[in-house]
Amino acid sequence: MNVIAIGIAVGSLLVTMAVVVTYFSKVAQAKIGNEIGGLVLQLALGLALAAVSIVYALQKGALDAAVIAPATLATMFSSMLLYLLSQRKTPVGDLKVKVGDTLLAFEAKTSDGMRFHTSELADRRILLRFFRGGW
Repeated sequence: MNVIAIGIAVGSLLVTMAVVVTYFSKVAQAKIGNEIGGLVLQLALGLALAAVSIVYALQKGALDAAVIAPATLATMFSSMLLYLLSQRKTPVGDLKVKVGDTLLAFEAKTSDGMRFHTSELADRRILLRFFRGGW
């Protein structure tokens, strides 16, 4: 058992999970800013530590589940959040909707793959609820 490799792997998981928890708590509070460079750097640090732990354990001939498990989890969570951050689109300007505002026309695909257009909602009272995540 290589205590140093395990420590680095666990450290990578802790760094990654701290970023994930911080990010999603900010999403829940709608406090995600436009600058995400710090998050990306921290996630990159988590990925780098995971890679270092695996390489170090391989060099010492002590690669076991105690190193692989946290390093793999850190890699998966970091990769997932980096992907989500790369897919986010920040709205242009300060978009705000008030009660009684006219709905802007848009078209989208539903989860079933069918086309949806806002004209289908004509002459009906509707409630639109938006969730602004960071992605």
